[in-house]
Amino acid sequence: LGNIFRELGQLEDAKSAYNRVLELAPGHADTWVNVGVILRQLSNPEDALDKLKKAIELNPEHGDAYHNLGNTLAELKRFEEALDAYEMATKLTPEGGMAPKSIARVQYDLGRKEDAIRTLQRWSYTNPEDAAAKHLLAAYTGTDVPKQASEEFVRQSFDNFSKSFDEVLTKLNYKAPKFVGELVVEKLTPLSEGYRILDIGCGTGLCGPLIKQLASTLVGVDLSPGMLVKAKERDVYDELEEAELTQYMVDNKTSFDVVTCVDTLCYIGDLSAAIPAAYSALDSGGWFFFTVEQHLTGEHEQGYWLQPHGRYSHNRAYLEALLQGAGFVLDTMNDVVLRREGPDEVSGLLVAAKKVDALE
Repeated sequence: LGNIFRELGQLEDAKSAYNRVLELAPGHADTWVNVGVILRQLSNPEDALDKLKKAIELNPEHGDAYHNLGNTLAELKRFEEALDAYEMATKLTPEGGMAPKSIARVQYDLGRKEDAIRTLQRWSYTNPEDAAAKHLLAAYTGTDVPKQASEEFVRQSFDNFSKSFDEVLTKLNYKAPKFVGELVVEKLTPLSEGYRILDIGCGTGLCGPLIKQLASTLVGVDLSPGMLVKAKERDVYDELEEAELTQYMVDNKTSFDVVTCVDTLCYIGDLSAAIPAAYSALDSGGWFFFTVEQHLTGEHEQGYWLQPHGRYSHNRAYLEALLQGAGFVLDTMNDVVLRREGPDEVSGLLVAAKKVDALE
């Protein structure tokens, strides 16, 4: 029952069910792990540590317990202890999970970049088909950086993340959908009739309820089947399609009045195809609303950077040039804080651009 509640995102109910298991079977190590994971998701990492340590006390060879202990210690910035926990997890379950990714990130946070690269190289060598290994190795080394994350990497990342996506982002004070929703309402009201809206890279559909009131038709597109399952549960989209966003906009024969893209372009570095694709998907006078992670330091002739966390950041000048080159008129480009990344704020840009014909 606890597992079902967790699948549904009802974390407090899941915690209650797991605690009842522990009343009935206090020696059940798996449940101590589950309670620890739930407590961490509920922003209670200190209590989560106690539960995970109890699981390890009951079963000293519980690889998942060590991995989740590492996740919790890393969140608390106790990086050396986290590294020990991850390495124990890898020793106990060498064939499983994302422990190498976690080890590399902690090594990087400790300033041991070369160790992090070696960890990823070993991971990539032993798992040559693993999209995350290849992508993160490029992020850490800065060599062979792809113009965008591979479809395999995006699909793998978000299918794994889909069940807890909303809860985790709430914990991170994630505001990108709210920013986009409010800007759409500001620019499009008062209404004479409903708009045809394309929510590209819709994820679990967090933006959908915020813009549904303006839509005669609301179409959501995402690359992750797991995300689309969660989006469907919101019951606000008229259509949901599984597709890569740029290709969908190029191939689609329907014109839209509005395209929204919330926190998705951070998985595309080179936006020279995506932004013109959005222009082509819009009818005359249509609006393109989107967010990106903003690059604030350093210069790069490409205008985008692949960060160690695996997402791309973009600078203002790059976006302005691409929007103008595609034919958009830039209306808004505001500095925003998209969410937290650990204790740090993630700087972003909130953008609104309009497709205006030359005669206008």
